[in-house]
Amino acid sequence: MAEERKYQRTSVFNDFLGLLFNTLFLMFVSLFLSITIEWLGLYFQWWGGGTLHSLDMLRIELVYANTTVETAIEGGFNEGWVAGFIEKYKLVMHYFFYWVSKGFSFLTNDNSTITLYADSGYNISLVFILRAMLIIFSFPLFIMVFIWGFVDGLVERDLRKFGAGRESSTIFEGARRLSLPLLVLPFVLYLSFPTSINPLYVFPPSAIFQALLYRMLFSKYKKYL
Repeated sequence: MAEERKYQRTSVFNDFLGLLFNTLFLMFVSLFLSITIEWLGLYFQWWGGGTLHSLDMLRIELVYANTTVETAIEGGFNEGWVAGFIEKYKLVMHYFFYWVSKGFSFLTNDNSTITLYADSGYNISLVFILRAMLIIFSFPLFIMVFIWGFVDGLVERDLRKFGAGRESSTIFEGARRLSLPLLVLPFVLYLSFPTSINPLYVFPPSAIFQALLYRMLFSKYKKYL
């Protein structure tokens, strides 16, 4: 019994570490994609105007942010872990693109082009962290829809059991496998989207879809498959 409890604690800890590393990996991939798309747009002249595209994105995205995030992004100081984290993130990204530009300066003498790409990448990195903070602030919405889907789904499951309704392990397995990818995919697309987008076009539709999916998942829940 003691060994079983120890195994369960280890399994939960490993699952938590796996979730943490997968989240960080997906955020890194989203940041890499967003900067790569911006640089491709500069190279193929999709945007036009040099850094104006990334600056316009940053300016529009700041409208969607709250006061704390907006102040931290714009360079003012505001107390709290959000502002402190953003300040450290900005410092890291500033040094990163500074040394990247220094490294590429050995390959070409066109410093203006290197500076253009470095400034655009830095601006997009600020757009990324701004969107990431908006996702963090939206977590209560997704917790709420999960609770609604959980409760309403189990109530429907009990009604089905008491009414001698048919069970479907296929629907349950399909909903279970789709729940995590469909939760992560909208956020990855939102973080790497190449133009400004209102988060109201992303979070509420995703939350509604997740609520319906969780309701289906728990209404078809089977203890033994």
